[in-house]
Amino acid sequence: MRGLATSSACGRATTAPEVDLDTAAYLAYGTPTTAVLTSAKSDVYLSHPPDGAGPHPFVVTLRTRHPEGVKLQAGNATPDWGLQWPKWRTTTTGGGIQLSQEMMRGLLVLVVSGDAGIHYSIDATWK
Repeated sequence: MRGLATSSACGRATTAPEVDLDTAAYLAYGTPTTAVLTSAKSDVYLSHPPDGAGPHPFVVTLRTRHPEGVKLQAGNATPDWGLQWPKWRTTTTGGGIQLSQEMMRGLLVLVVSGDAGIHYSIDATWK
């Protein structure tokens, strides 16, 4: 995925985070990934939608005891459109952050950033 351009879809993009898709970790279906934020970088994750024609609804759940110190950004990467950052809204709760959305095709890109030392787990569920 190296060399994907960052673009906005019809002006709907938010501030695009700096990401290196070559160093991103893939999320395994049904298995939350746990990590600790460091001050030096953001954590980048990728998730493939199921095979078949879209739309593909998904839910991303980031669990942490400190949701106020964490930022979750989600994008969509496709070979023809590049890397886009739509204004997908997240919901913050006492136990974390959740994003419910759908995409037609491409690769879901998730960027987690925030205060150093925060422990969290993240998973993406496709419906």
